[in-house]
Amino acid sequence: GGSSEPVPPPPERTAVAPPVTAAPSAAPQPLAVPGRPLATRALQRMEAQQTQSPQAGPPDTGAAVPAAPSGPPAAELAAFQETRERLVMVAARAAAVGRTLRTMEQAQARQGVGMRADMAAARDSMEYLLGGARDALEARDLATAKRNLDLAERALEKLENFLGR
Repeated sequence: GGSSEPVPPPPERTAVAPPVTAAPSAAPQPLAVPGRPLATRALQRMEAQQTQSPQAGPPDTGAAVPAAPSGPPAAELAAFQETRERLVMVAARAAAVGRTLRTMEQAQARQGVGMRADMAAARDSMEYLLGGARDALEARDLATAKRNLDLAERALEKLENFLGR
C-alpha cells in the first residue's frame, strides 16, 4: 500500500474497528478552528476511517463480520455520509470567505478602521458552529451536526452577501 499523507496516525486506537455509536472522549482537538489545517486533518482521518470500514454492508449472520453485532442501518450511514460531504463543502466556502475577510481586515487596519462588528461576529459564529458540526459528526451525533451545520451555513451566507458573492 502507499501512504502519501504526512499526517501522523491519530492518538486513538490504530486497529481497524467498526464505527462506534457514541464516543464521548473521541474529540482530541475540541478547540480546533474550522477552515484551519486541524479541521482538514480531522476530515481526512474521518474519510480514511470510512474507507477502511465497510460502507453499507448489511449485518450478516456472523460469518463474515463477527465483530459487528449491531451496525447502523444503511439509511443512517447514507445520512452521515451526506452530512459529512455537506460539511466539507461548507468548510471550503467558509475558508474562502475567511481569506477574503482577513485581506479586507488588513486593508482596513492600514486605514485605521476595523471590520464591522456584526460581520466579525458572523465569522466567529460560523467558525465555532463548523467546529461543533465536525465534533458532532465524529461523535456520531447526526442531529447536532445537522443543526450546527445549518446555523453555520446561515452565518456563511450572511458573510457571502456582505462580500457580494
